[in-house]
Amino acid sequence: MDHGGDFLCALEDCRRLDPSRPLLFIAHSLGGLVVKETLRQSQSYEQDQPSRALIYSNTVGAIFFGTPHAGADPLNAVHHCLIGLIKLLTFKVNDEIVKTLKPNAERLVLLNEEFLKMTRARNWRIHSFQEELPQLGLGKKVVEDFSSRINDRQHERTTHIQANHVDMCRFDGLGDPEFRKVQAALRVLWDSVQEQSAVVTDTPNNHHSVGSVTPSPQAGIPPEQKRMILEKLKFDAVESRYLSLKVAQTRTCQWLPKSDAYKKWQDATKLVDHHGFLWIKGKPGAGKSIMMKYDI
Repeated sequence: MDHGGDFLCALEDCRRLDPSRPLLFIAHSLGGLVVKETLRQSQSYEQDQPSRALIYSNTVGAIFFGTPHAGADPLNAVHHCLIGLIKLLTFKVNDEIVKTLKPNAERLVLLNEEFLKMTRARNWRIHSFQEELPQLGLGKKVVEDFSSRINDRQHERTTHIQANHVDMCRFDGLGDPEFRKVQAALRVLWDSVQEQSAVVTDTPNNHHSVGSVTPSPQAGIPPEQKRMILEKLKFDAVESRYLSLKVAQTRTCQWLPKSDAYKKWQDATKLVDHHGFLWIKGKPGAGKSIMMKYDI
């Protein structure tokens, strides 16, 4: 897949400042196939381009949402729905992709076999979320349970999300029961990273002690890395939306800094829970942008 090679190049570029930090993939639908192809290509560079192989060697696991590991039946409506999803995800629809999605397609089988070998060799932790509800207008699941798992009981955990294929990554907030399933999976994987990153280091007295190469959540993002992230978020006229917003009306938005959610967001000791994000949700025109400008 060309997408796998492009993704590998992009990842390598983004991680140049710290190429050895742990890497966890989270992918929905066909994105999971791209992740698997990316890791396959990364492993193939171990001898030729070691820097590209660092993506593979520093991966600690993956979370898949409705990924069709085993393809779909090309003769039924599910297959046509998958082709529609490809278009929504801006993938170019061609015969090669259609053939790859067929059950037992040679390319898909080989990719699955190689991914299982990599998972076992690196002891990756895999969590596969499966859609529980049928897709509207289709009357059945887009990706059936047998296809949305890699079938490795030692390394994989599977959980159903009470949503259809399209909506299984959309949540109502941090308190959403379905999001809590994802949060629990992330915590398990985080604990796994902590265990794997424990290394023996030399102390000034030449004694040995067990330390961790993973910085604590409170450590924050290194300044140079933060600068690079902000650069990638820039776009033409980035300030125009902010400048066009009206100032909040008198005595409005004043409740925001007094709310429990806002106080927790400001509390550095709660960073491990909210990861630096303040979730503001509302209907179009409800005042979300005005509220953000007020806070800034």
